[in-house]
Amino acid sequence: MKRRPPSSPAVPIDRSCTIADHDNIKASLPTWLACSFVGFMSFAGTTYEMRDCPRCGSTMNKPAEVIVKRYLDEPPPAAPQVAQKSRKHAPQIAAEVRGAP
Repeated sequence: MKRRPPSSPAVPIDRSCTIADHDNIKASLPTWLACSFVGFMSFAGTTYEMRDCPRCGSTMNKPAEVIVKRYLDEPPPAAPQVAQKSRKHAPQIAAEVRGAP
């Protein structure tokens, strides 16, 4: 299986992220939403939203409740440009994770 590239190729990969760093990202909604969206995963009856860490490239998850529905015979909505925003703001996100001002 081919590994997916990290969410922010413009930011050098730093493998020194800690669980606390990832917890800080998850605790700040704007920071979490700025991370590159990976998808959803269900496990043991709980749905998790997955996003890539801009600092180390690993995939983080956070419990989520999906409340939007769409019928399969309807056309899909236009996809948001999340990836573009994530790449643009990746240096700021990485600095926030490192604790830089």
